[in-house]
Amino acid sequence: MKILKRHIWLATCFLVVAAVFAGCSLNFWDKKAEEEKEPSKGTESKTEETTKPEEKKAEESQPTGDISYSTPKEKNIWTPEFKETFLQAFKATSQYATDVKTFEDAQKLGNYSFFEVGTITKEKYKDEKLLVLIVPCDGMCFANDTYRFAYNENTKALTLLKKHSSNNEYSLPLISQISTKTDSITNLSNLDAPEKILMPGTDKYAELDEKDSTDTFNLESYNPLEQYKEEYTDKTSGIKIYYNKPSTKDFTYYDGCFRALLPDGTVSVYSFKPEFGKAITDKYSMTAGGCGLTGSCYLLANIKDSDLVKSGNTSGKMDFYVPKNPKTDPVILENYERFKVQQGWKVQENPKLKIPSIDEFVQGEPLLYWKDPMGRWSSLINNDVKPAAECGKPVIYLYPEKTTDVSVEVGIEHLTKTIPEYNNGWRVQAQPDGTIYNYADKFVYPYLFWEGQSKGILNATKGFSVQRDDLEKFLTNSLDSLGLNSTEKKDFMDFWLSKMLANKEDYFFISFVGTKDFNKVAPLKISPTPDTLIRVFMYYMPIDRPMQTEKQDLKAIKRNGFTVVEWGGTSSVPWLE
Repeated sequence: MKILKRHIWLATCFLVVAAVFAGCSLNFWDKKAEEEKEPSKGTESKTEETTKPEEKKAEESQPTGDISYSTPKEKNIWTPEFKETFLQAFKATSQYATDVKTFEDAQKLGNYSFFEVGTITKEKYKDEKLLVLIVPCDGMCFANDTYRFAYNENTKALTLLKKHSSNNEYSLPLISQISTKTDSITNLSNLDAPEKILMPGTDKYAELDEKDSTDTFNLESYNPLEQYKEEYTDKTSGIKIYYNKPSTKDFTYYDGCFRALLPDGTVSVYSFKPEFGKAITDKYSMTAGGCGLTGSCYLLANIKDSDLVKSGNTSGKMDFYVPKNPKTDPVILENYERFKVQQGWKVQENPKLKIPSIDEFVQGEPLLYWKDPMGRWSSLINNDVKPAAECGKPVIYLYPEKTTDVSVEVGIEHLTKTIPEYNNGWRVQAQPDGTIYNYADKFVYPYLFWEGQSKGILNATKGFSVQRDDLEKFLTNSLDSLGLNSTEKKDFMDFWLSKMLANKEDYFFISFVGTKDFNKVAPLKISPTPDTLIRVFMYYMPIDRPMQTEKQDLKAIKRNGFTVVEWGGTSSVPWLE
């Protein structure tokens, strides 16, 4: 039965990108001065500037407006000397070095392009060009790495502006080697995304969730802002903001986030942080999900004021509402059906428990609606009925180049099931064909299996809205793009496809988490360290109509040497058997 729900459990389950989802970046910015490097032919020596007290004072007293912006355009700084510098740096830092013999080879793998976005007016770099370089992820991630430079057109010096750039273990070694020098001191006043923006027509602010979420340097192939139907200019910063405001006639799901188009062509994400009060937050949640996948941007509800009545729940700070006729409300009934499935598992384990009637379920006010400052409705879900989903069947394949003893540990708060038995980690012997001999029980396994719960927070705005009839084809093509082999792909499909199709909804929101990002939720400790680690984790949310979302770029990581592959998934709802 197809029901156009106004705002179901998914209103509390939407997976969105936030600043906390920066991946598993380590802090490689050394607080001390880096040692001076040997100068290369045709280039200046590469040095790290250190902070002097008088420089700090001068920095703090500088007025705002250190950049004179211009329309972003590609900047060709590829002199023969710089091409050679880049080539050698790529060979020294990339696992694809064996495939690269020329600069053109490296360029094909990453499409590395510098964009001139303005001129620096600050005295230290006066008249130097501000350049932006987007470094693509090795494999899949939610956001590429963004690096900003001061470029001297006369001396060809390329200075990395550390305070205004990504700090990522995957791309930083390459960037450090191609930079003439690194400046960890200078702070350009009008370069970074503002910490907050004023919401239109209100005196309330939305806060920065994710800096440099995407960019607009390649609008001919894809415009990440075209799906947002409303726009305005922030009065404080002058930055153009994009967002959505649903209509009761529009049955597409939208999130409540704001996308800010910065003058340098990058896009950052903002969201309103409502103050519900402790009495509400102790009992209700804005988001739901599993395995550490959650969100901070709320999903907007297509609902009329006349469909709701004021709730007895209050925080003293804002009003909350419930459906007028909860026992016949399709949203409440859908939540009830989900809850019965979840509670049924608990009853099997503990017969003293029972599944509540619809009257008992409704009495607990499972869903509360609230309005944001712009008059947009969203909802909260009662923690007692919120779907609980774990990391679903992550399996780990080991492919050493020769027979090798391997230890594997999963950095997660609570493991609920493992095969073979975990014993504070697995100690196994792995064969090149993936066969695993477990020393503890002396059995052979095709992979290591675990399920568990994580407190790590992972958010994503990017993904796909997939129609039910297209699901199998979509998953097959996506797993091919992500680089899973035939065995891994079959295992994935055997586990997930039937569980997803057991849901009644006509659509799915699907988002894939890659190695860089999933390391934040459940890091793996493997000895010996693999040459290649590929992690593919799927989040899905059954929905009854399409969802507007920025599409992900699915890319595979090349397998090289000792390779470890892992796939898994989770859902906004308990997956149905």
